[in-house]
Amino acid sequence: MVNGSDRRLLSGDLSIFPATQVLQWMTHYPGEGVLTVMRPSGSWEARIHVRAGEAISLQTRGSAPEDTPSLVPRDQALGGVLLKQGSVSLTQLRGGLALQQNLRGAGKGRLLGELLRGTGALDAPALDRALHALALGHLAALFIPSPGRFELRGGGLKPPTLPLNERIDRILLHAACLADDLDPDPRS
Repeated sequence: MVNGSDRRLLSGDLSIFPATQVLQWMTHYPGEGVLTVMRPSGSWEARIHVRAGEAISLQTRGSAPEDTPSLVPRDQALGGVLLKQGSVSLTQLRGGLALQQNLRGAGKGRLLGELLRGTGALDAPALDRALHALALGHLAALFIPSPGRFELRGGGLKPPTLPLNERIDRILLHAACLADDLDPDPRS
């Protein structure tokens, strides 16, 4: 959901201007807005809050195509990322998921990260790292050439969002490394 101006600043066809090119333009955009990338038939949509060359946060809706590569394995949601990073144990994750299911059944849905933090199983920096990795994984779907549309509107995103706080040129580097099958972290 977009918060702020509903004025469309830029829009186009992804078959003419691929998402990587649109994101490259965003590295030079001095303002603030929401870049929305939509796949045909409304099957998948990503909204990226951009500000002065930085991707602030991300929202997605729907499912990316099955053959979409990702920086995070497809079968891993937040819990899988937390396990892979060693931030929680399998027992802690199962407890958090059971608590989430019980609360959802009582009509009191809560986010898994909030529940794990509330039980002391997870600290804020570990949750932030996992959410960031998850957001980068979702963004990988943008870099597969496919039909669709994009538009940039002024404003920001209303919660919930996945935090990015990443320079767009760094995201483009991750995408290039993914496409070339290289290590996206030159420090390793």
